[in-house]
Amino acid sequence: DTGDGEGKRRDSAFEINLSRDVVIGNLSLGLLRYGSDFASIANPNFTGDRRAVRGGFSSRILGAALSLNGSYCEDNVGDEPSRPVVGSASAGVQVSGSPFGGATLNLGYGLGRQESRREPAGAAGVDNLRQDFTFGLSFSGGAWNLSFNGGLGFLDDRLSSDRDTETRNFVLSGGVEMDRLSILPNLSWNETDCATGKRHRHPAGGRPASP
Repeated sequence: DTGDGEGKRRDSAFEINLSRDVVIGNLSLGLLRYGSDFASIANPNFTGDRRAVRGGFSSRILGAALSLNGSYCEDNVGDEPSRPVVGSASAGVQVSGSPFGGATLNLGYGLGRQESRREPAGAAGVDNLRQDFTFGLSFSGGAWNLSFNGGLGFLDDRLSSDRDTETRNFVLSGGVEMDRLSILPNLSWNETDCATGKRHRHPAGGRPASP
């Protein structure tokens, strides 16, 4: 870090990842801790002052592949007074199989919550709920292949009445591979809508929306 200030101090980071095969699948567990001033080429997003734990399970059941994952991350672990402490929890499930013979179907769902606490005076808080749905269908036959993938995401800003967003994305790709020529077309479409009012109602007892 060639700038001035706290970033010039040295710091360290570590990650520990463990996995174990069990009778019906595989279990994994990961831990990480990044120091407040950690930055390196191996850390291109300059993540620092973070700790997290993550876990997962994968298995094959009746010809289908099942994957479960979850994580909890906390930023500003050192409680820097100019920034809020932000906690993020997420969970997801993915299922894939071939119910249509030669076609492979993938379905996924993810749920995440990000919330801040101990916000400094005058700083805006964070309280987001995000849901993501994904799907994919792929075909292959000899020298050709074709796949269609898509996603739908909902971000509910629970502290504001006008910052909800919905995102949609679709990707159509395929290809034909021959001895001297390969054709690999790819077409993608992305869209984001910003809500002018609340799209998702909160359960009773949720945090009230700000004006």
